[in-house]
Amino acid sequence: MHKNTNIIVLLNHLGGIDEADLQYIEEKFKDLPIVLKEIRSDKEYNTNFEDFSLQVFYSFSSPFLAALMHHEKGLDIWKSFKTVLTYTRNKTRYEIYSRQKMEISILKPITFGIHVVMDANTSYNFELSRILDDKLFEVSLDRILTFLSDQSPNKQYDLPFYVRYSADKKQWESESFQDYLLRKSMSN
Repeated sequence: MHKNTNIIVLLNHLGGIDEADLQYIEEKFKDLPIVLKEIRSDKEYNTNFEDFSLQVFYSFSSPFLAALMHHEKGLDIWKSFKTVLTYTRNKTRYEIYSRQKMEISILKPITFGIHVVMDANTSYNFELSRILDDKLFEVSLDRILTFLSDQSPNKQYDLPFYVRYSADKKQWESESFQDYLLRKSMSN
């Protein structure tokens, strides 16, 4: 990868990240080939599958992963990104969002994580908001890279896999959208 190539990292949030937070995040990326882009949605969050979705997330694709492995500042990129993830997790830890259900507002805690696009057919949503222990959070972040390196691309398009960290097994575990729907239908 050419060292002048900038890698775009997208931050999608519901409005809980303010200008000072963005400046802090951009400062962490200042000397690295990363450009932060922001999508802010101050409107009410609306999805029928909120327990399979991230409301606040960073999104990156395969060029970011390639930079981690091949760029001369790969280790610095990952360290800075982990600092930013920890900062954002702490910032959003107690945030809630409102969801309308039959004209009643329901308040729910937000989920925070990383959306990784491996290719046109394969992507993952890593939920980070439920990992409360700082040491476990740090370990889980490093294991994301191991998890991704073990994955094979989908042959055809599939919705993003939802990935949660198992503290007991000390590994990331993914669930397809089809498995999620089956699990939800069996629990009703």
